[in-house]
Amino acid sequence: MLEKLSSILVQETLLPVNEKGMLGPELIIKEDDPNARLDKVVICGLTCSFVAVKHDYFAEVFPYFKKSEGMVHRACDGIVLLLIEGVLYVLLCELKSTKPKRKRKYEPKMLNSYIFVQYLLATMKMLYGYSVEKVRFLNILFTDARDQKQGTGIGCCAQTFFEEKFDDRLNGPCLHVPLIQNNIHINLLLTRLHKSI
Repeated sequence: MLEKLSSILVQETLLPVNEKGMLGPELIIKEDDPNARLDKVVICGLTCSFVAVKHDYFAEVFPYFKKSEGMVHRACDGIVLLLIEGVLYVLLCELKSTKPKRKRKYEPKMLNSYIFVQYLLATMKMLYGYSVEKVRFLNILFTDARDQKQGTGIGCCAQTFFEEKFDDRLNGPCLHVPLIQNNIHINLLLTRLHKSI
């Protein structure tokens, strides 16, 4: 299913992949803001089938809504879909230099990306005949922890995860992940997802 999805999406919306990473393919999620301290996150160790989309590639996330409807046109920095043993894992990823004090800075982005994924899944099922029975969502807020005095953050070795209480409309657990380096292994995120289910 993911191979078909990848083939029908506009190629410029797919996130860049480094096929020659030390631990297998690496997925690069970038933040477009030139002033961002956390300008990218590299998810490494991707040995499964996956598709990753830059949901905020277009200025208008859902073009049928007026441009003035700002809540509708906000989206996550990256959406990662992984198919592992018949289960579709969906990571809704948002990058921030620091953790915003107000959740409305990132929750609407995750909600819109969740809606977009539901649309993708419905399209794949109804128009192309592909479906998956089990879908697991994980909402992730990555922040820069390199200059924080408390905690050690996480890189390729898990040190700190923070469970968050996000909007009840979000499907799946929500994590705040402070990073002391830009890369994180996919297994750390999936392990946390299994603990939260």
